[in-house]
Formats: sequence, C-alpha cells, structure tokens
Amino acid sequence: MLLNWESAAGRPLLGAGAGAADGHDAAAYAESVGAPHGLTIYYSCDRDVTLSQYDVIAAYYRAAKAATVGRYRVGVYGEFEIVEELHRRGVVNAEWQTYAWSGGRLSVQADFYQYRNGQRLAGAAVDFDHIIHAADLGAWWPPGHPLDLRQGDQPVTPAEIDAIATAVWNHHVNQEGAGKTSCGRTSWLEHSAGARTVAGTFLIDMVVPDGRGDGIDLCGVTGWSPVGTSSGWPGGTTRRGRPRG
Repeated sequence: MLLNWESAAGRPLLGAGAGAADGHDAAAYAESVGAPHGLTIYYSCDRDVTLSQYDVIAAYYRAAKAATVGRYRVGVYGEFEIVEELHRRGVVNAEWQTYAWSGGRLSVQADFYQYRNGQRLAGAAVDFDHIIHAADLGAWWPPGHPLDLRQGDQPVTPAEIDAIATAVWNHHVNQEGAGKTSCGRTSWLEHSAGARTVAGTFLIDMVVPDGRGDGIDLCGVTGWSPVGTSSGWPGGTTRRGRPRG
C-alpha cells in the first residue's frame, strides 16, 4: 500500500507554505493510522505543469520534506516532466509517474507508474499501476514481506551474502549474457530479498524475475565483485535498489 496525500489537484502550485502545512497534516494522519516511520508519503501534483512553475512546485515538496524529516520520506505523484525535474533537483525520495500529460514517455526515475485510469475491479473504480522499483517505493508492505520496515535488519554471515550474490549474478549472466545489466527494466514482481551484515556494512537488494524474462534488479549490491569475473558488478550503485541519475 502506498500513502498518497492530495487536497487539490494543483496544490503544489501554492508553494512552500502549502507544502509545510501538507507535510505536517499528512505525517500526523499517517501516524494516527499506525503507518511506520520510514515510509514514503506521495504528494500529488495532479495536473499538467510548465517550466515557469517548477520553482514554486519544488518549494512545495522541499517544505513538505522539512516538515516530515526523520519520520516519513517524500514522494511525488505527477507527470513526466515534474518527476524528472524534482528528481534532478534532489527534492524527493521517490517518484510515482502518471501517464497523463506525459506524452507517452516514461521517466527512468519512476518507481511506480500509473498507466491506465477509470477501470473496474471487483465492482470498484480503480486505476492500474505498475511497480518498477519495489525496494524504492517506501510502501507499507504486509507483515512478513521482505520489504516490511517493521522487520528491521536481518543479520547474515559473509558466506550467506556471497552465496546469495553469486546465485543472482549467475542467473543474470545466464538470462542476459555477460556484460549486460538488467537495471532500468520496466517489469518486475513486487517481491524483493534484502540482507545486511550485523555491522551494517553490506546490503543486498534484488527483485526476482516475474517469469517473463524481464530480469533481476542487481544494482542494489554494493562492495562485491563476483568471484572469477574481471568486470566487477554491472552498473554500480548510488542508491539502495538501483543506480540513480
């Protein structure tokens, strides 16, 4: 489940004051329903925007972030250009893109993609969305899910880390061919495996394939090079779960 805050479609156009107020109210509401700290609250910019509006919109998200620091991460819901721009400015922690006003373009920064509106499911009106980077969503996962924040870090031994990473690397080479990377693929299963040493010095995040040959997110592995290879880990990392920028 994702946390989304929207009081008006163009609310971010009101700037920093609105962002601070929304950040305060959204965090208070999230806490009132028991949402764990560390999740992402996505604030909607639910309209088309222009270049001249970027500064005031960025001020809104920056203020929302300041109002929730230490409690919740800040995400944007919006069209292609605003997703790209807010990521470029480093204003948000996660991105949920809508197909609306996006001209058929999908940002490489998008963690979640709304690709169809006005659908019916089990008698309810719904929109269809696609998970791209499960580990980056900051979603409220059910108890026991590998990405559930309430589980905390799970101690593993260096041997276990090496075994996991070797298996993922071998699958990657077998499925994709040596020298290729599966980073940035757009079809994923909402299931990940995470591991961290007791000292917190090593982290593995990977998304397993969905059975359609769409690849594995290998880009969350840091500080490790597969035994017997000279090229090292493909892609590198700048953020948990995938390279950014």
